[in-house]
Amino acid sequence: MIIEVKDPAIEQLKQLALKDHEGIRILTDEEVGCALYVDFALVIDKKQDTDVVINSGGVDFLLSEQARKNLPEKLYLTHTGSGYKLYSAEEILQTDIQIK
Repeated sequence: MIIEVKDPAIEQLKQLALKDHEGIRILTDEEVGCALYVDFALVIDKKQDTDVVINSGGVDFLLSEQARKNLPEKLYLTHTGSGYKLYSAEEILQTDIQIK
């Protein structure tokens, strides 16, 4: 899996001052109804032994194996001024995400 962090997001992420044992966790929450809907969140979290760790833009992104299955093979992250936007070449996954 590849996470490409765009310059506007890199500038914002540098301001977080993450510790060596921390990264940005990409969380997914599935809702099943008439269609599958996946909600995404970004949180500062400690690295776990079971995490898939992907370094991009100088930041470690942390994913559980289940979250990894819900994401495309190539993911983009940018910052729009009102929050972060996760997207792939095919679709916008979520906009206006705030890091918690």
